[in-house]
Amino acid sequence: MDQVEYLVPTMELIRSLFLHNKTLANHIMQPGGIMTLFRPVEPGFHPRLQLDYTQQMPVRSLKRSFILEFSWLAVDPDGQRAWDSVYERTFKQKYMTFDPPDLHDCGIKFRGVRKGNQWLILEISEFTGKRVPCDVLYFSHPSLGKTITVRMPKSQPKRRGPDGGPSSGDVPVIDTVGSGSRTDVHQPPLPILTRTSIFDREIEVRRVDKKDRIRVVRRRNKGAGGTSENEGKTRKYRGSGKTPPPKVSVSPESLHDDLLPMEFQVLAVEKGEGTDDLRRLMQVIRTMANGLIDVRVLTALCRLETGQAFSMVGRRQRLCLVAVFFQEKAFPVVLLDVEHSNKMALSTLLLRFKSSIGLRDIENHILSILHRLDCRGGRWDVTENEDDQLARYERLRKVMRPDPGGNEQQQNGVWAEKLKKKIFETPGPSAST
Repeated sequence: MDQVEYLVPTMELIRSLFLHNKTLANHIMQPGGIMTLFRPVEPGFHPRLQLDYTQQMPVRSLKRSFILEFSWLAVDPDGQRAWDSVYERTFKQKYMTFDPPDLHDCGIKFRGVRKGNQWLILEISEFTGKRVPCDVLYFSHPSLGKTITVRMPKSQPKRRGPDGGPSSGDVPVIDTVGSGSRTDVHQPPLPILTRTSIFDREIEVRRVDKKDRIRVVRRRNKGAGGTSENEGKTRKYRGSGKTPPPKVSVSPESLHDDLLPMEFQVLAVEKGEGTDDLRRLMQVIRTMANGLIDVRVLTALCRLETGQAFSMVGRRQRLCLVAVFFQEKAFPVVLLDVEHSNKMALSTLLLRFKSSIGLRDIENHILSILHRLDCRGGRWDVTENEDDQLARYERLRKVMRPDPGGNEQQQNGVWAEKLKKKIFETPGPSAST
């Protein structure tokens, strides 16, 4: 009986074994690059393994399947040697090659073409033979503010739809600049539908934080198609309507621009960092944004128009922080917070739009509100009117209450949770003037 010969492109093996997201793809050709993504631990088997990821690892990638894959690359000796060999054997070559890992009872599912007794493998969809390097796996990330024990049930490999791919027809616009890309934690991750690793056994994966010991158990509802109300800690905000093709980048991520800036056409943009209170609120919004799913956040500092006395602080114009939250199955929400210099007591204002609206129209409406604010000497000119077809208004008093003796990072986490509830979970009544 003729034996079947399988031809596997080296690049497809590298892709399926190592390149599970953009971050790993950008680090594989850097010597020791994977060590910058987590706090190194001793290779080998660990009954209790803890992976402490660094800020360079996007928090949105930390799903159960990715964490298991990463543990094999970073801690398992065979996975680690195979990863390192890609750089060692490929550097200064015109091709890519590596030393394949030792996988026990390895099996591969693939798509390919056959001619005679030869198969040309085009895409590997499933690997078996990897061994989990621990009994229980814990992980942490600087953006995760609480300790949450995640007990995941045994999951089945994801399958492709009947059409063989995602239903969305959007084609990403690829940005190939080399200066670094913005860390956009609100951008939906690309689903890995064509690649699954079957490990030798199931283990528990737990999310932890060394500072706090709050334990919130979450279990997935097997029969639910979406997120249930009992999963409040991981509530998703989804949306409707078509969105423009997303802009993606193949460049390494920059750690300094994790909130997308807004480009104004009417409002005057402030290029500086703003006052202390606005900088602190920006940190709170950044902390909150790291925990949001399917929400895109745009932020900017703008200057009030020169007019009445309220618009000036000494010889400069008063600043306002603008944050726009775009959700998928919900209309935009805008947060306005004007600096509190000269002991100006002014509440934060939320605008909840009642219909789909473009960014330029949002900007014009903000300009009108800030103009009326200046004319009224620092009082919001918004009314509770059900006939208002554009937006509903809410005033948030004392969003932040600084404690001089408290830990700033912990305070930001507490304020971020409160602000998240006010914006997304428990919207209050419309504000009056």
